[in-house]
Amino acid sequence: MYLKVFKIISFLVFIIFFYFHISFYVSDTFKNHVKVSRKNHDQFIENFSKNLNIIPSKLEYKKFIDNSEYFKKIEKQPKFWELLK
Repeated sequence: MYLKVFKIISFLVFIIFFYFHISFYVSDTFKNHVKVSRKNHDQFIENFSKNLNIIPSKLEYKKFIDNSEYFKKIEKQPKFWELLK
């Protein structure tokens, strides 16, 4: 008995959902609303990116940094197993 009632209620819920889907989601007003909201969002992103400040950097990326002294210090440190002895 309860199973039949559940099936009927489920079927009615599906029919209502399907009706709303067809009538609102596929309608032209919804599509127009989506287009307008996407255009507004694109304009917002474009304006936001124009107003961003550029962070100045004084780094010279082609300049070579000699790290040989740093790596020599690491080699001179005692190893883990030697410290355990």
